[in-house]
Amino acid sequence: MPFRDGLTYAFVLDAVLAVAALHKAYMEPEDDKKYMSACLYYQNQCLCAFQEQLADINQENCHAIFAVAALIHVLNIGISRGGPSLTPTPPIETLAVQLTLGRGIKAVLSTTWQTVKSAHYRDVFRVPGADTPSDAVNTPEVAYAMDELKRCVTDSDTTGATTKEILVSSVDLLERAFKDVEQGEDFAAITAWPVIINDNAGELVEKRDPLMMLICIHYGVLCLHLHDRWWAHNFGCRLIWDLSELLHALDASWLPLTSWARSRAASVRAASAQVQLW
Repeated sequence: MPFRDGLTYAFVLDAVLAVAALHKAYMEPEDDKKYMSACLYYQNQCLCAFQEQLADINQENCHAIFAVAALIHVLNIGISRGGPSLTPTPPIETLAVQLTLGRGIKAVLSTTWQTVKSAHYRDVFRVPGADTPSDAVNTPEVAYAMDELKRCVTDSDTTGATTKEILVSSVDLLERAFKDVEQGEDFAAITAWPVIINDNAGELVEKRDPLMMLICIHYGVLCLHLHDRWWAHNFGCRLIWDLSELLHALDASWLPLTSWARSRAASVRAASAQVQLW
């Protein structure tokens, strides 16, 4: 657990303190400036040491690196919503950072996965579909949405073969992630997708590739399952609405392709329950 590694590696404790300060800022908005300042201070302290550790990933520090990667994921999304003392970050930029972080996590997994997966962080990041029952299926609503998304990607004649391969694989992994969520693997399945999709998907996000944005809008529906987590509250809704607006500005023909995601976001927002605090 992070606290255990924090006794050995100070940068893990810094990450924990950054998340704690972020939570206090969320709970006590009248003191947002004080707590956000503390959050950013501990985050910067953590990142400096984290970068040094990445230069030498080994069996001893891989658990600490893995724990901090997960906490940075939480911080990235939590900070992005902004607050009284901080301007919100556009969700597409937040997702781009998540994809960059994903490449870093892959570096950890490539050399130490056997150690990590047998220890106490094995369930934080999973490969969608890896442990899903072979007979697992999505709900009819999700299955239809995924089929429509696949059709849109495969029928497109505006992308090259390499780009289309990236897009198709991203959709396939997203479909598996939805199945994992149906099995109760909310956090693991949702956080895994930006980690395991093709490394070049980040470039498509940065270029605001329309089809990649459409895929990310559907990923936003997956993120709606974290809507009641204080650090991810509203992230899925913001991702869906902001990217839909960008696509609609390009061409009105994108409007029906985003309708399912927008409808799901509106439903979640309307039925938003008391935020789960943990």
